[in-house]
Amino acid sequence: MHDDHRSPLSDTGHSTEDVSRWQLPASLPPANLHRPASNTGSELLNPDPEDTSHPVIPVSTTRTSPPSSTKTRYATHSSNESCSLGRAYTPHGISTWHTERTKHKRARRALAEVQEGRSRLMATFGAEFLDETGCATSVEVVRLWRYRSRHGDEKGRLTIPNLISEDLYRAIDSHLPHVARDETLRRALVYLGLVARPDDRSGYLPFHQQAVAHIRQAPSLASRGEAKVYQLACRLQGTLREDTDADPPFEIVSHRKGRNCTQIRDLSLPAPVERAFEAECAEVFIQGDKANLQKWTLDHPRHRSDRRKDTRQKADRTTHHRDVPVRVQQLQQRLNQLPKQRFTRLVKRAKSELARLARQRKSSTDGRGIPYQSQLRTIADRPKPLYKFTSRTLRLTPAGPSLASLPTEMRQAVFDDYLEVDMSSAHLALAASSWGDLENLRDFLSSPADTASLDARQSQGPQQPQSVNADWKSIDRDWWHELTGWLSRELPAHRYNPEQDFEQVKSVLKGFTYGLFFGMRKQNLRTLGTPYADSTDRAEYLESARMMVRLFLGNRSEPKKAVSKIGEALFRHPLVGQLLQKREEILSRIDTQGGIEDCFGRRIETSDERDAKSVLAEHMQNAELRVMLPVGEAVLEDDELRFGLWQHDGVTIKPKRHKSRKYRNTYEKACEALQKGCSALSAQLEGPPIETDLTVDYGSEFLE
Repeated sequence: MHDDHRSPLSDTGHSTEDVSRWQLPASLPPANLHRPASNTGSELLNPDPEDTSHPVIPVSTTRTSPPSSTKTRYATHSSNESCSLGRAYTPHGISTWHTERTKHKRARRALAEVQEGRSRLMATFGAEFLDETGCATSVEVVRLWRYRSRHGDEKGRLTIPNLISEDLYRAIDSHLPHVARDETLRRALVYLGLVARPDDRSGYLPFHQQAVAHIRQAPSLASRGEAKVYQLACRLQGTLREDTDADPPFEIVSHRKGRNCTQIRDLSLPAPVERAFEAECAEVFIQGDKANLQKWTLDHPRHRSDRRKDTRQKADRTTHHRDVPVRVQQLQQRLNQLPKQRFTRLVKRAKSELARLARQRKSSTDGRGIPYQSQLRTIADRPKPLYKFTSRTLRLTPAGPSLASLPTEMRQAVFDDYLEVDMSSAHLALAASSWGDLENLRDFLSSPADTASLDARQSQGPQQPQSVNADWKSIDRDWWHELTGWLSRELPAHRYNPEQDFEQVKSVLKGFTYGLFFGMRKQNLRTLGTPYADSTDRAEYLESARMMVRLFLGNRSEPKKAVSKIGEALFRHPLVGQLLQKREEILSRIDTQGGIEDCFGRRIETSDERDAKSVLAEHMQNAELRVMLPVGEAVLEDDELRFGLWQHDGVTIKPKRHKSRKYRNTYEKACEALQKGCSALSAQLEGPPIETDLTVDYGSEFLE
């Protein structure tokens, strides 16, 4: 607080009578209170709305605030019982007759009320009220706002939505005035901008009844099915249309009668509001606050612990959903028992770099990329990855937002001294061994590239991670360069520049290849996907189709029809043609026999809900797990190795000691374990050897 005893309102044109206008209302939405640990004792949210060394100005005013010595950050409400401190808690900056003892006594009383959850007060994070002796020493400033409408009348509630900063609130108020006047719409907008995590594949923002119930500040609406999701989405859409030139400001998709949920696509906001949301996301993550944005409350450490425990229990329960082999169960248990401190240190060390990469990704994709800020906030709260089985397969996937689901550059920022290795051409190698009579594919995978072909491949695009065997220096054939080279020869491809376009083309070819092994219909393979699948973003698919048509066929007006010519060219590739033929034979056999036996001796049967394509996809994924199983076991059982992440066809690992020789030994142990898994699977299937090895995705500099 300030040493002088002048009223801070006197210099700004506000009389002390104006202070009464800013008293807290009698009713505020309930929330939990968070008391973060501090080296100097407890930290408290400011208990007095009149305790301010700054003038209290309505957000809608155009007059700027004077500079402040403390930055106002976040605000929230405390508990569900109203308790007004009244004039007795006016700080000494306004009332000068208080003695030090009286001030400390009243501040301690306010502290107790907030800590016990009996008071509903507005405050900021980081306001320290206790010194080392436990005595209240000062009350940090906080600004409270009531919204003043354009017509001059005051609204009856505090209008800063929970857990957002004043800067973001000002941006909403200035550029979206109609939204700012409605508290429910403000909360809905903040949910879409800060809380909702886009679908990893389609990029759509979820807008479901649980979220809308919290937006309406009535969680019981979700359990009763009365949240009225579509109604709120339409109202927000119409109000945003009044404030912006965008028509519509976003699209409402996947709304069906009887389903109380929908999805939001292509949300368009004014540029200042977008920048305010980006700054908010970055600061929330970098500062590492403990706000639980999903529940619109501040976290207590016990609540976070309960959430972690609940996530762990849900992940463990997936073991009972299917007939999971004991060996696979043990792998899941070992992964979920990794020390939490290891990941906490890694994430804390990489926070600023992760935030920079998230902002860079958004700017590089013109705002259309998947924003990772919400995912990063959850990871900062629960950095340790937990793994669960999918609903239909034995695949171990992350339970919720996880380090394992981040892009490669973000994973590398966290695991900067680790090796990330994965199987080279995993499903190609498995199919070549288990589908039978694919000699040409096995020859392709096993034959090393000569110098001339290597130079040609490197001229086609950026050098890819090298597949290394025991001597970690030989380079194997690359499937993606093979397909791009084939398209360049079969089609005009006048616009295709390997150095610039290879990565974009590779991402499309990945979808084509995985669709081939996981049972995608031949017609959809021909068009390189389908815009009508639930997990597909129609706009993103059309953009990829236009890109492929432009690069390999020249400009054409109808990409959906023209792209089929690219698919036909891929079908003419000898290896792709053989794979398609063998796939149809296997699908026919599954239909005839009613199922297939996987590599763990489990019978996977077709049913009304599962066709032969779904059964084949599970069969291939289980074979991949069977090969990788010894790798995970070998690393987890070795005390000299540190385990980072489990991925479907790879692991992130490092030695305990940071030496090149140790890294090479670590890599060789992983390769030996993989070959054991390959040998065991090929012997079980009575097929030829599986031609694959481990590729170093990042960390190869530690092997030098």
